[in-house]
Formats: sequence, structure tokens, C-alpha cells
Amino acid sequence: MTSKNDYSSKILSISCDAAQPGNKEKWWNEFLDGTQRSKDEYVAAMNWFYSSDPVKLREQYSDKFYSCIDTIFSTKHRDYAEVFMANLKPINLARKSDIEKLEKIYSATHEDRTHFRKMTKIAIEDMEDIQAKIL
Repeated sequence: MTSKNDYSSKILSISCDAAQPGNKEKWWNEFLDGTQRSKDEYVAAMNWFYSSDPVKLREQYSDKFYSCIDTIFSTKHRDYAEVFMANLKPINLARKSDIEKLEKIYSATHEDRTHFRKMTKIAIEDMEDIQAKIL
């Protein structure tokens, strides 16, 4: 059995590795792959991943997010897809262009894909709320 301290040390090690400049692309690809880490490890690592300069990193990865989010929801386990959406959506940017991209994805998604549509709609509403507070 792993103690809480062992687990915390492991998460810290993973997060530090993810935050290294040369490892960001590696971690993005591992997150897309979804086979090498547990959900909790990814949540912790992604929190660390964005901690040094979240706006710059979210700008860098937002196009990748939009290009693959539909595939993640189509091919991955529901819980995994939700973690991916929650931890990697560029919500902190809340740019008008981000809202428009999500709206385009939402409108292009077949109505049978109710969970993905629901999660996308929530992301749009979150971004609209942030945008309204900014203006």
C-alpha cells in the first residue's frame, strides 16, 4: 500500500517533470494518449503544468485543444474526457475567439452525442461568464 507521503512525492515528481520546458510537448502528447498515467496524476500534473505562466501556455495549447476535443470525447472513457476538458480548456483566456470556436464545435456535433454537447455548452457558458465579468 502506498502512503499519502509516497503518493504526494510521486505527484510532485510528475508535476515537476511536466513543468520542465522541454517536457511540455511530451506531457501534452501523453495526456492525449491517456494510457500512461492515472487521472489523478494528470490532474495534478496539469495544475502544475500551467502554474508558471498559465496565459502563455493556454494560448500555446488552445488550438491543439480545439482540434482534438471532439476526438477525446469520441475515443476515451467518459471520466477521462471530462478531466481533459476541465484541465485543459483555455477557460482563463475567455477570448471571444475561444467562445466562437466552442460554439462552432457545439453546433457541428450531432444531437445524439448528448454528453459532449452538455460539456461543451457548460464550457461556453463558463467562458461567457468570465467575459461578462471582464467587460
